[in-house]
Amino acid sequence: MIKVDLHVGENVPGEYEHVVNVEILSGVYGPLISKEDAVLSKLLWIKKGSHKSRQDVQMILRRKEPIDLNYLVKQAKLLSVFELLKELDGGVLIVE
Repeated sequence: MIKVDLHVGENVPGEYEHVVNVEILSGVYGPLISKEDAVLSKLLWIKKGSHKSRQDVQMILRRKEPIDLNYLVKQAKLLSVFELLKELDGGVLIVE
């Protein structure tokens, strides 16, 4: 299964610095934002009332892939979504 979220420039500072072009289908490439920026973007959507994004954040945080916690926490604080991040993380990654 492939899940695609269309990402229309949020307010995550420097998010486009972390974009990589990946092959989605044979010969078809598209930009992919970092896991951290995806979480930050979804946290902003949650602030706007998106309930689906809550599940998405929890799913992303629980995946086995590495995550840059220092970057994620710093940006979440700058965007005033750190408390929401801690709530959705449930103490799995964020221990502040």
